[in-house]
Amino acid sequence: MSQLEQMLDLIERAAVAIARGQGHDFNERCGLEDDPTGECNSDTCVSAYYEDHDALLARDQYRKDARAALSAITIADLTVLAATDIPTTQQTIDLATGEVIAERTVAFTLMPAAPGLCAECATKHDPEQPHDANSLHYQYHFYGNRGRWPDWRDAMAHCADQMRADWTEALTELGVDVAAGKLRP
Repeated sequence: MSQLEQMLDLIERAAVAIARGQGHDFNERCGLEDDPTGECNSDTCVSAYYEDHDALLARDQYRKDARAALSAITIADLTVLAATDIPTTQQTIDLATGEVIAERTVAFTLMPAAPGLCAECATKHDPEQPHDANSLHYQYHFYGNRGRWPDWRDAMAHCADQMRADWTEALTELGVDVAAGKLRP
């Protein structure tokens, strides 16, 4: 797909999302598109806000809105959008007694891995290799997405069977109990 085609596809997807946000179905055929003398009784018609129910005009307007919204996004914005919020527990401790006097769930933001590194574990490895299960980035990224801590089985889940077998054997030789969900010996 060329860059132009990618850009047009992005605009189209954004236009669909904007229409959906307003309760309209961008791809639904308006009853007047098929029969201009008929009527449209759809609550989700893309041209519901237009007096003459001109679906082509409505779709063009959604595309213009999408282009305007997308033109305001910078690379820095995309980095923030790609960040992962990680839930964690914040405790307030009474310094005199050491007791927990308050506890609440808060989130911190895990920024995306640097360019050229694996997006999951923030290390450099071939895609067919396991993620680095000991990487803090991998652990928090996984926890933020799945609500539990990963182990080597998770880090190898995307690998071919032989790759998983080879890594499990090598980790076991190092004293790591992979089957028990251990990360280190």
